[in-house]
Amino acid sequence: MRKITLKITKQITLFCSLMLVFFASAQTFDVTFNVDMTNESVEPEGVFVGGGFIGNANTYQMLDPDGDNIYSVTINLSQSGGNYIFLNGPDNPADWGAKEQIAGQECSDPANFDDRTLEPFTGPISVTYCYGECTVECPADSCADVTGAPAIADDFDGNSVDIDEYYGDNGVTYEIVDGAAFGATSNVLRYVDNGGTYANVQLKTCNKFDMSATSVFTMDVYIDGSSLSGTQPNQVAFKLQNQEQGGNAWQSQVELIVPIDAVNTWQTVEFDFRTTSAMQRDDFDQVVIQFNSENNSDTVTAYIDNIQSSNESLGLDGVLMRQFTYFPNPVKDQLTIKAQSDIKNIAVFNMLGQVVLHKSLYNKDCLVDMSTMQTGAYFVQVSVADTIETIRVMKK
Repeated sequence: MRKITLKITKQITLFCSLMLVFFASAQTFDVTFNVDMTNESVEPEGVFVGGGFIGNANTYQMLDPDGDNIYSVTINLSQSGGNYIFLNGPDNPADWGAKEQIAGQECSDPANFDDRTLEPFTGPISVTYCYGECTVECPADSCADVTGAPAIADDFDGNSVDIDEYYGDNGVTYEIVDGAAFGATSNVLRYVDNGGTYANVQLKTCNKFDMSATSVFTMDVYIDGSSLSGTQPNQVAFKLQNQEQGGNAWQSQVELIVPIDAVNTWQTVEFDFRTTSAMQRDDFDQVVIQFNSENNSDTVTAYIDNIQSSNESLGLDGVLMRQFTYFPNPVKDQLTIKAQSDIKNIAVFNMLGQVVLHKSLYNKDCLVDMSTMQTGAYFVQVSVADTIETIRVMKK
């Protein structure tokens, strides 16, 4: 009788333990989500939380009854936690293009669509974030007092013009580094794509581009040949987008692609939108830079320097047989230019597109005095015979 009683007692104990585990694993609690929309323009469809373990893009709408720009909703959820994201203006259950962009920030989960993560919890909780940020409070709006159309430029030495922020998308990491190891004389931006399908880096402006004033963009690029995998073409794409469209901005973008004909060397590339449909647009405020195509998992590390915009082409042509030679480069004092025909004019531009030196002459040999110019990159435009060619020179 004692053995039978002990056996029944053990079975009851095991059954109770299993029931406790079952109920514990199935337990749910109220989670209140709060998002600060102070720096955002809320779309007519409203603000939502969704994705991951919550559900569709537009199932749970968040409301702001007191008008303080904090939108909230309370949902009963499994205590196991999971991924989620805030969305601004989704118009259908699968409109993930409306979600906030937090890729590259510490609260982003790259393995789950760059969504946020809610850790397991044991009771009712409340979570609060600024939309698009990992912080509770929203940072001051950097665009609050910015007026006028942007004319972007950046040499990554602290001389950024009209660029509000950079943003790495789909796993791209970026940082400003010393470019000396790659033949540059100052800092450059390192771009690392570890195989993200649509990897790119974006720069955002506060206001919309005036395409009549900024329709041509140039920059210096360097692709690290040892970083390449796969068979993607060596190229760089420059895409103009409207950031208000969020993840759907690609659908109305205008894109130009320039091939890179050599790796492990600097090359100046130009994107001239003057003959494209971009000239009929007035909604661009975001630039996407993407190396070596998209929709692939190949790797590439590249470097970017001296981004600048203007409304005139510099006549850059990476494969043109030049009618002159020049040296040294980098230059400390005097740049020597030797041509087969008479040199008519020489103009030196800084990275903002401003003329810092102009000479008219009819000689085959010329010395360009750069001794008093500041350290950095310059474009030297040389007129020989019936052609105008532009070279990039580094001043030490």
